[in-house]
Amino acid sequence: MRSVELSIRNDPAALAEIREALDQLGEAHSVADRALIALQVALDEIVSNVIRYAWPEGGAHDVRVRLAVTDTGVEVTVTDDGRAY
Repeated sequence: MRSVELSIRNDPAALAEIREALDQLGEAHSVADRALIALQVALDEIVSNVIRYAWPEGGAHDVRVRLAVTDTGVEVTVTDDGRAY
């Protein structure tokens, strides 16, 4: 598994799914613990901000997260249909 794609609801509880996927990907590809922790903090902040601010009108929405291990590191893509900020 060199990449994983997740679709979560805009609910802070769903952040656990992303953390678990990142941990599994990091373990499978021997990503250094320090780098994995830093990436987790950044990813939590990014997705938390999307969940909090992208849909001021509320409602259920999806946030898509793609994690990929490359030759030079880990790439993260976060996609949503919310308001840009």
